[in-house]
Amino acid sequence: MKRFVTSIFIFIFFLSVQTFSQLTKIRESDRIFQGPESVAYDEIRNCLYISNYNRYARDGMMYNEDFITKTDINGNILDKEFVKGLTCPTGICVLKDRLYIVERFGLVVFDLQSDKIETRYRINDTEFINDVSVDSAGTIYISDSGSDIIYRIINGVVEKWLSGKEIDHTNGILVDGDKLLVGVNEDSSLKAVNIKDKSVT
Repeated sequence: MKRFVTSIFIFIFFLSVQTFSQLTKIRESDRIFQGPESVAYDEIRNCLYISNYNRYARDGMMYNEDFITKTDINGNILDKEFVKGLTCPTGICVLKDRLYIVERFGLVVFDLQSDKIETRYRINDTEFINDVSVDSAGTIYISDSGSDIIYRIINGVVEKWLSGKEIDHTNGILVDGDKLLVGVNEDSSLKAVNIKDKSVT
C-alpha cells in the first residue's frame, strides 16, 4: 500500500512539473507599468485596475507620484494614470463603486462613479501595510507585512484589529464570508481568521 501511495505521489509530482514547464507567455506589453504590484477585477465595469508600486522610489522618495492604471480584460490601456497622486500603492480591491488602495501612509478610497478620491485614512506606526480586503458591510481589513498586526477600519475608525505570532508578517488577505483568509509569510502558510471571534485556523 505504501509503495502504491508513493507511486501515486511521484506521478502527481511529475505531472505537476510537466504542467508548469509547459506554461507559455500569451501577451506582453510595452514598458507601461512601473512596478505593477496588484491587480483587481471590476465585475461591474468589466475592467482591471493595476497598482504601480514604483519600488525604486525609496531612493529619493517621490511622494504622491504613483498611480493606478485601468485596462480592459485583455490588458489594453484605458487610462494609464486612472488614479493619481499615490505613494507606492500595493494591495487594491474593488467593492461595488469603490476602489480601495493601500499606499505607504494608509488607505485611499476612490469613488468609481465620480472618479475622485473620496477618503484618505492615515494609519500611523506601521511597518509595511500591504494588502486590503472589504466585507459586504464595508468593513476594511489591511495586512502589515512588516509586523504581526492586521488593521481594521470600521465606521471610519482605524484600529489594530488582530495581532499575534500566528499572523506574523501577513501578506495577501481576502474576506471569504465570515472568514478572513490570510497568507502568512513567517511560516509560509494560508490561515483563516474567524471574523466574529478572531480564532485562527
